Amino acid sequence: MRLGPDSGLSLFEQLGGEDVLREVVRDFYRRIFDDVMIGFFFRGLDRDHLIERELEFASQVLGGPLTYQGRSMRETHQRHPILSGHFDRRQQILRQSLQDSGIPPSAAEAWIQAGERMRDQIILKPGS
Repeated sequence: MRLGPDSGLSLFEQLGGEDVLREVVRDFYRRIFDDVMIGFFFRGLDRDHLIERELEFASQVLGGPLTYQGRSMRETHQRHPILSGHFDRRQQILRQSLQDSGIPPSAAEAWIQAGERMRDQIILKPGS
């Protein structure tokens, strides 16, 4: 049974809570680390740490109990030459992970849109 926006539950609760969200985030990072287009950005990074930060971010966005505890998006990403196409690929992988997980479309779209709002803090600016 799919729950609608009038169910009184947060998007976090509608998707199944922390255990479900954690599995989606793990799948997403497995895909990211293995991706030929952007996986190189993650070489040598602590996957578990990244999973925890994304879990916090997604929980916060979806009305869950966890709040993001990491550094600012700009500070975290400034040392990487992330271009718009790299960011688009990240969003595409996230969208596919969310679709394959079967979470409610409203939760998936909220997560995708939250990432889009971070775009200008993540991608490399000309002349940087």
